[in-house]
Amino acid sequence: MILRMSTLKTTYSSEKQQYKVDVLIVIPEMSSGGAERVVSNLIEYWINRNLRVAIYSLLYSRDQSFYRLDPRVLWVNDDYVSINHPSSLIRSWTHLRRIRKLIVSLNPRSVLSFLPSANVLSILAATMCDTRVIVSERNCMKKRPIDFKWRVLRFLTYRFSHAVVVNLSSNIEVLARFVPRGKIIYLRNPLKRPAPAAKEDRKRIVLCIGRFTEQKRIDYLVEAFCASDIAKTGWELHLVGYGPLKSDITALAHRLDRYESIKIFEPIADVWDSYWDASILALTSKYEGMPNVLLEAMARGLIPIVTAGVGDLATQIFDCDERLVVPGGDVIVFSRMLREVCEHKVPSGALEQCIKSKIEPYFIENTIVDWDEVVWGTHRS
Repeated sequence: MILRMSTLKTTYSSEKQQYKVDVLIVIPEMSSGGAERVVSNLIEYWINRNLRVAIYSLLYSRDQSFYRLDPRVLWVNDDYVSINHPSSLIRSWTHLRRIRKLIVSLNPRSVLSFLPSANVLSILAATMCDTRVIVSERNCMKKRPIDFKWRVLRFLTYRFSHAVVVNLSSNIEVLARFVPRGKIIYLRNPLKRPAPAAKEDRKRIVLCIGRFTEQKRIDYLVEAFCASDIAKTGWELHLVGYGPLKSDITALAHRLDRYESIKIFEPIADVWDSYWDASILALTSKYEGMPNVLLEAMARGLIPIVTAGVGDLATQIFDCDERLVVPGGDVIVFSRMLREVCEHKVPSGALEQCIKSKIEPYFIENTIVDWDEVVWGTHRS
């Protein structure tokens, strides 16, 4: 089947619609991840501008969402029975039909989808409908493994979207192999500006927030923290997250932590209510797109110590102090950097001002103009 999305006319524009929305957001799940954070920030902003927003999650209902969304958001899969069929093809086909039905009945101005499976299904579901489809890649496409069928379908379908949004510059070259370059648009993550915090001494906490997976390489951080020996001066490492490697990380911490200074917590939506006065945000990822937790930590004045794998933000942190970006997976170098920051060998005043200047363009009042242009169709490549 050959899709010609740009030339098709709607066959449904004359039908009477029971409900119409400005944007239908399609996303696999609404867990604690970065894409979900971007969705929640965009929804809050658009709802407060009296735009009508609907969301379809392939896996989550409203009650299961990690982030609390405004009750004005139309969560359009709450009435659906979970798809438990053992065949992934049948599950995908069922979602495709549901999204198609929603596009026809809601007649949204735009469909905005996130992550490969939702992107492919949204493009296919919008065939023959006069609806803009904007898809979004949120991770490093060169390194992030995805199922073979979605990789093939991504190659075949992305060119028929109206725009492909990326938040990592290296993804542009990857996508340009099968998507017209004029459709590929780099957009910064929209970041909520934090409320001014009281000027108080920061706690001796090295913070890491993320899923316990091989990508995040949290075992590397545990080893670096213990090797730095900063725990003997009262520093603690707080790991906030969950994932398949949690038991392994917990066991490693118990084996290496001589001072009982490594704490592991489940994620919470309002994590910055507890950690706004932490001192350091450490990320040891192999690869990322644009980690929201790093943006949020920098906005709150935490000193970032990261590996080069955290995406384009590594370059901006490097501009402020090159020592804060550790290349490769060198535990010794990372532990030394932790020790230098904790012992105040990194000047904090100039660093704080530099980080503030780097983070300012990401606040939603600055990024939303570009998002609006792409989502509502006024963008000119």
